Amino acid sequence: MPKKIILINSLGGGGAEKQVSYLFESGQVDEVLTLTNENIFPQVKSRVIFKKRKNRLLEIISHFILGPFQLIKNVKSEDSVLSFLEVSNFINLVAKKFLVGHKAIISIRISPSFYNQYKLGFLYKILINYLYPFADKIIVNSFDNAKELIEDFGLEKEKIFVVPNAVDKVFLDSKKGEPVEISSDFLISVGRLSPQKNMVASLKVFALLKKRNIGLKLLLLGKGPDLNKLKDQCRELNLEYSAELTSSADVLLPGYVDNPYAYMAKARLLILPSLFEGLPNVILESITLGTPVIAADCPTGPREIICPEGIDIGGRLLSIPYSKTDYFIWAKAVQEILDDSQKEKLLGVEALARSEFYSKERIISLWEKILN
Repeated sequence: MPKKIILINSLGGGGAEKQVSYLFESGQVDEVLTLTNENIFPQVKSRVIFKKRKNRLLEIISHFILGPFQLIKNVKSEDSVLSFLEVSNFINLVAKKFLVGHKAIISIRISPSFYNQYKLGFLYKILINYLYPFADKIIVNSFDNAKELIEDFGLEKEKIFVVPNAVDKVFLDSKKGEPVEISSDFLISVGRLSPQKNMVASLKVFALLKKRNIGLKLLLLGKGPDLNKLKDQCRELNLEYSAELTSSADVLLPGYVDNPYAYMAKARLLILPSLFEGLPNVILESITLGTPVIAADCPTGPREIICPEGIDIGGRLLSIPYSKTDYFIWAKAVQEILDDSQKEKLLGVEALARSEFYSKERIISLWEKILN
């Protein structure tokens, strides 16, 4: 009997991994295969098809070279394999084209232009150009990604399906009421502390707001290579920072917390000044929690969530903040909401209404149609 199999790099956490957990829990697939043994989703019973190597570079190279041969040990020609993320997509398509001939469905979670920032990013784009036309179906999580694949890579429009990220409202509702350790008003930015997330801009905007909002704090949730850069920026802006959530400091940098959703639900606003995204889960989670969002109009995702028909819903969409003028514009937009409780409440109601489009139930039904 034909099987429906998912292939993904790991289940170590992230947007794609969360979508895989939803698909497995809903019974849409028979098996989940991973390249590494990371798995933070105990409800997903997965099998690892590679032995772990101590050298990370050798591990990546072995995935590229040996991956298709490891996959065919677990797949028959009548099976369907749905892969997530580029390395798994490449393995899936090489195995389909040259080895097994199974049905290959690939899922792309971020704009291909993401790879422009890396020295070897051009290799990924070459592989995308060569291999992706072999896919039977291509699933993207945003309309902008679909447009890019069609216009820049010449992929067939008929093969491409848009399935946004799903949000589990029941789960978020169960978490949002838990207590937090911050007693004053605060803004929040959530994500990896990396250049992509542009959290330096969050600090610069907050520094302008701080002058008018005594006691207001900025909570930056996440870890990453930009931590020291953010601390340096705090010092430059005369902002006191601390890793302790109970601190009286202006900026709180605790890394990860057990329940970020309680903090997102209690924040006045979510600030997302990213340089690029896929379809940012943090915005979807924020609007599902009823917290308004101010986000950068970056490629891709924020526009179609917050401004789907040219009118902002549940927040504000602004240009990516690069300059002092941009920071003032962002600070003004935030201040207008902080000063108007009725407007803030209305944006929260709009956010909740908009989040229904991304409900887990609706998105799983889209996946079901495609997989069947």
